[in-house]
Amino acid sequence: MPYLCHMFIRRIKKKNGPKGKIFSQYSLTQNTRLNGVVKQHNILYLGSDPALDDDETRKQVTRALKSLIFNQKEIFPLDLPTDVLALSDSFYKKYQQTYGDNSTFSQGAASIPPRAEKADYHHVDVSKFENKEVKTFGAENLCTQVMDKLEMNNCLTDLGWSQNDINKAIIAICARAIFCSSEYKTAQCLKEN
Repeated sequence: MPYLCHMFIRRIKKKNGPKGKIFSQYSLTQNTRLNGVVKQHNILYLGSDPALDDDETRKQVTRALKSLIFNQKEIFPLDLPTDVLALSDSFYKKYQQTYGDNSTFSQGAASIPPRAEKADYHHVDVSKFENKEVKTFGAENLCTQVMDKLEMNNCLTDLGWSQNDINKAIIAICARAIFCSSEYKTAQCLKEN
């Protein structure tokens, strides 16, 4: 059962009467694709805080809220301004007041995976499961993220390396981290893949 989920802060422009002032209201919304059908579910009304007018602030608050709601720590800790963290914490307290304990996502709260009444689970015997010609990108993606966080590209550029040499070096470092048997085996894996 294909299930994809995306959480974001929705901005809705409102007007006070026919000649009134235009203002924005915000809500935490979950976009869900379940068996090819996309549905949006408003999780929490966030009010009209002017701090949310900024796109980058909305993205930062969303990341912080997702981390708090799903109790999933970021691999790289969020380096957010204190006002954004305070705003996220206040919204999370509101979420807890609305939905209670976040260990059970029920009664309209954010849900990953889908709520039990919407789910179609099947049991699989993992010991009997076989894969052929499996290709992964998780380890490569993680290594690339680490290289970006370490600003390896900038470091090698400052040393006067060409972009082609930098790309080769980053590929070699990631490959060596993933296929750590030997330099020869790493080169062989890179040539085959």
